[in-house]
Amino acid sequence: LHDRLSERIRQAGTNLELKLCSRLTENIDGELCRRKGIVMTKFFNAKTQGAKILVVDDEPDLTDIINTFLEGAGYHVHTENSSVKALEKARSLKPDLILLDISMPVMDGYQLCSELKKDKSTADIPVVFLTGKDPLEDGKRSFKVGGDLFIKKPFSCESLLEIIRIVLMSVSR
Repeated sequence: LHDRLSERIRQAGTNLELKLCSRLTENIDGELCRRKGIVMTKFFNAKTQGAKILVVDDEPDLTDIINTFLEGAGYHVHTENSSVKALEKARSLKPDLILLDISMPVMDGYQLCSELKKDKSTADIPVVFLTGKDPLEDGKRSFKVGGDLFIKKPFSCESLLEIIRIVLMSVSR
């Protein structure tokens, strides 16, 4: 299922659309609903609740916002503002999902993702890039280094939550 999900998203382009998410979730036992004019999905699968998520961004304010929101949604969130420390944390923590910025000092998100995918202990962890960079050029590059999704900043916390649920559901089956 994960391969089919990734392939359908890649075929649709580098910028994930919520309409695509809603169509894909119909295939993974989601119930569609409308909230704030955006198609959202409610999952009835406890496998996504309590998942460990590592958020990596060199902007502490952003990691704090994402941390607060995702913890409120029932996830165990760990943040790191250094890509070098994030590599160590990913190896020891073994998160269920990594949210990763591209532009960071010392080691950028591409390099970090590449290192994670080379390591057998972290190779299967889904990586979702969250970045303000160009969706066409940088989106393609993020897939080449092993990223699973590319989400352009700014994004709403609600849409990020739904995308996280979709990714976690696709790998937990």
